[in-house]
Amino acid sequence: MNMVYGTMRWSLVAGLVLTAAILAVAGPRSAVGFASGLGWAVANVMAMGWLVRTTLSGARHPWWRLAGPWLVKVPLLYAAGLMMLVAPWSSPGWFLAGFTMWFALLTGRAIREAAA
Repeated sequence: MNMVYGTMRWSLVAGLVLTAAILAVAGPRSAVGFASGLGWAVANVMAMGWLVRTTLSGARHPWWRLAGPWLVKVPLLYAAGLMMLVAPWSSPGWFLAGFTMWFALLTGRAIREAAA
């Protein structure tokens, strides 16, 4: 989990720098799309991590206590992602670029740690 959280921190720092560069080069719509895509990816990873830890913890919980967060997370987070993807103030291509950046950083970090 330390690798995932470290990647989240680095992606947010790199995302701030890249968002500023994208704003200067491609304009505000592209920068908003990139930042919202990256933010959505990080929020999704954080929510999934919390849900997986809650579900797989050794504690016994009633099924409704475990199903509740899943039923809230999936519709709300994915509706927000869809809204950001198709919104007129966001660029879909840059949204996907921001969304993909987290996975690219995680893959690079995994390769680097596997080689060490």
